Amino acid sequence: MSIPLNTLPPPSLGDTPQEAAELASEILLPRTITGSLLQHYFRKALQNHAWHKLPHLHRALLAARTLPQIRSPVLHNLLRQILMEIELATLRGQAVLHGILLALRRGARSLLQDLRSNLTHILYLGISYLNNPPHLRIYG
Repeated sequence: MSIPLNTLPPPSLGDTPQEAAELASEILLPRTITGSLLQHYFRKALQNHAWHKLPHLHRALLAARTLPQIRSPVLHNLLRQILMEIELATLRGQAVLHGILLALRRGARSLLQDLRSNLTHILYLGISYLNNPPHLRIYG
């Protein structure tokens, strides 16, 4: 059973990044992991140089992309973490994560209730944050 986002207490500084990462993974990653999806992320990791930043164990799991569908919950969660690392190496992944963080910090939980329909606004928040110079980046 999940708790609706509008009934949650205001986020503290400790759990906001973790909550934002979970919400970003809901947006960025598909629910089922197949061999063709692993091939897609393998190529994506090579193209954006995230492959070289991954630990050797993660590379080995990602290279074993001959499985038709992942059914083990432990392997599924581990592969989701690896795919999220690859996704966060892209501008879109970083923009979604920072957009969710900004929405959480500003208290705009109405944006996060229906993530898919408000994706353009979340991307707008994240890209505008990333386009600021580093010394002007404030989560507000």
